[in-house]
Amino acid sequence: MYESYGDALVYNNSLLATLRTVISPKVTNELKVQHLYIRGKRAQQAIAQ
Repeated sequence: MYESYGDALVYNNSLLATLRTVISPKVTNELKVQHLYIRGKRAQQAIAQ
């Protein structure tokens, strides 16, 4: 018999900034910048019986 389990602790943080300029009814300029931060800790253990 083989048993396994795991634990996970994860932090996610996201920031999005958008700048849009309408030059004319047919022309639109858009700039998007995104920052994504992920920090996590995982532990997996197995027990053989």
